[in-house]
Amino acid sequence: MFLPGIRFFLFSKCFLARADFAYQACSGRACLEVYALPTGHVPDGQGSTGRSLPMRIMTRVAAAAALATLPFAAGAAEGGLPDKMTWTAYGTTASGYAQSVAVGDALNKAYGVKMRVIPGKNDVSRMAPLRDGQADYCACGAAAYFGQEAAFLFASEEWGPQPLRVVMTAIGKNNLALATAKDAGIETMADLKGKRVSWVVAGDALNWNAAANMAFAGLTWDDVEKVEVSGFKASIDAIINGQSDAAFMSTVTPHAQRLAASPRGLHWAAPAA
Repeated sequence: MFLPGIRFFLFSKCFLARADFAYQACSGRACLEVYALPTGHVPDGQGSTGRSLPMRIMTRVAAAAALATLPFAAGAAEGGLPDKMTWTAYGTTASGYAQSVAVGDALNKAYGVKMRVIPGKNDVSRMAPLRDGQADYCACGAAAYFGQEAAFLFASEEWGPQPLRVVMTAIGKNNLALATAKDAGIETMADLKGKRVSWVVAGDALNWNAAANMAFAGLTWDDVEKVEVSGFKASIDAIINGQSDAAFMSTVTPHAQRLAASPRGLHWAAPAA
């Protein structure tokens, strides 16, 4: 029986595995549902700073604590763990990549398991290795729903439905929101009308979340200037380089810090006045 009662949390990082691999990894022993890996806050560009530990420290501490509770026997091979694992995540500067590396570091120290993390720039590049058997796990977000249900970008015979299972979720003190350049004058979602918003190719999870934010003001993608970019990092680069005014991201991603430190600055737009 595989992970009964698993839930997927909005505003979380979701760690996925294909059903066939996960069943094999959990056969003959109990599997524990873990809600861990909290992350810290970042400045919003207006003087308010987080009070928690830096993201990297909190992630590593929480990862080690969470993994210590898992019922693994001493020795990876004897306990049913593989000697090597391959995960996918967003790029090397994203919070999901940092979380994955922290989990891999804890696994290696505790059980000698070596983990490789493959960086991907969008939903497809993260989930394709999982689909093709080149990766065992994916640190994915809302796109997990789309892949499992063969929705939106994954609504094709080659993609879905995918036999995915949630094995771990991260609940942090962060959020996901539409970040804007401070100099763009976007105070609320209504101010986005006519502005430039990053749209990630093959990144439906990011694009639909951006659309959900715009919906607070009754806006759609037709009401803004869509700026097509190749990936998540590129969506923030476009703001910094003056090509876009807003992009959807986590409040704890290092890219938020990059934007806050840039000449354009960072502002988190409010849903309404």
